[in-house]
Amino acid sequence: MLRREAKSDTIVQLHVCSYTQIAGPSMDERYTAGRQGLKTVSTGLDLGNGLVTTQCSCGLLRRASRRMTQIYDRALLPAGIKISQFGVLATVEKHAGATVTELASRMKMDRTTLTRNLRPMVTAGWVEKRPSGGRATAVHITADGKAMLKRALPLWKRTEKEIRDKLDPKKRKQLETLLTEALGDFR
Repeated sequence: MLRREAKSDTIVQLHVCSYTQIAGPSMDERYTAGRQGLKTVSTGLDLGNGLVTTQCSCGLLRRASRRMTQIYDRALLPAGIKISQFGVLATVEKHAGATVTELASRMKMDRTTLTRNLRPMVTAGWVEKRPSGGRATAVHITADGKAMLKRALPLWKRTEKEIRDKLDPKKRKQLETLLTEALGDFR
């Protein structure tokens, strides 16, 4: 969407915050603006071919998260576990007997999402769910789950080291600080 700045020679392309690509000014719009002596200014990142994406924090974090997930999933493939399962399994081991609600809270995850993620792990025999008084369900790691963590841990450590080694230590620390603060600040 284009709009002309009031009493200005600039056309500004407006965006809503989005992590998807959105159309920028068409060639005709750019040509017309140029012929009228106007400048076009984009409030997003020009991807060429008239496509523009905004620098939305959510979108940027989601893209980075997807890329990290791909890297770790590929590394953990020989063990037969995904990074999302590895994180849940490690949390279940650390907090043995915690309820689904407690685990979800610790992992900053919706309870129903955690329940859905636990289902294939229960089927694989890595964790088991037991009644924990009332309607609560406690989650426990099994011997197979501990064996899976033991197989996956060296793969995870190697990948973690490779990623950390690629990042400048100062920038990595800044990133870790910002992400940790964001987890605490945005509730």
